Amino acid sequence: MSELPYSCVGLTSEEHGKRTESARPKRGVSSRPRRGPFLTAALLCERVIEEKDGSLTAVRLIDQLTIEPGPKQPNVVTVVVPLNLSLLVSIREGESRHAYEVSITLRDPTGNTRKLLPAGQMLVAGPVAGGNFVAHLVILPQQEGMYFFEIDLDGKFVSRIPLNVVRQPALSAPN
Repeated sequence: MSELPYSCVGLTSEEHGKRTESARPKRGVSSRPRRGPFLTAALLCERVIEEKDGSLTAVRLIDQLTIEPGPKQPNVVTVVVPLNLSLLVSIREGESRHAYEVSITLRDPTGNTRKLLPAGQMLVAGPVAGGNFVAHLVILPQQEGMYFFEIDLDGKFVSRIPLNVVRQPALSAPN
């Protein structure tokens, strides 16, 4: 039986071969305190469906949008249509059980930020205490580049969701 290569930081090759069973961490035992809340999902999608049993289905995950302007034509006005997206944040509780205020900040490619209002409340409930927050967004990206939706729980940063906006060159109109 051959061993798979892996690195052990702080051990020489001689010490590496002398590791004993007692030196390995025990399964299921964590040396870190369990606090929470724990982020289980933070994503953008086309829509979120809530089933009759309360479970959620995220439809068509989105991390990039391609904006395709129509061909330039004389006497034709181009109308830019806003995009409808859903943002899903799902947490599970740790040791502290209470309602959380969820706030989302949009950071555009130039670094400008704007809070999405209103902030929402996420209640934790159920046998595995946790909660889901769904925001239905209407966005109109003005420029291409990387956008970030930054998520705060009770004023503390938890995660950010990236959205890359790419502008496809317009095709020329047929003659």
